[in-house]
Amino acid sequence: MADFEVTKEYREDLGEQDAEGNYDYEYRYWDITFDFSDRKYTGRIYTDTPDEASIRGPLRAADEKSGRDLQAMVRYLVEIEGANKVVTIEDPSGKLPMNRTGGYRPVDLGFLEHD
Repeated sequence: MADFEVTKEYREDLGEQDAEGNYDYEYRYWDITFDFSDRKYTGRIYTDTPDEASIRGPLRAADEKSGRDLQAMVRYLVEIEGANKVVTIEDPSGKLPMNRTGGYRPVDLGFLEHD
């Protein structure tokens, strides 16, 4: 597994509160930073969907280092945080074209079965 440091912080992003105490939006999540010394990535796990994690950062299509970093982060999110689905905007394997729509795509977790 690649060497990296993980920082995990709980965060809340709450909208306007009405007279009954309800918010017009509520986002409660764990913000996770993966520090690989030369690159930093961020991840997020929402408290209402704890089995799904997202990764954002300097992932680059067909970039070998990004691919290794992604696998290390996915392994952490699955084995330590308990996620069973990990999504990202970019595909560093180069197998898929750059995602220009801005939506997240699931990472193929098949590599975890071959270790």
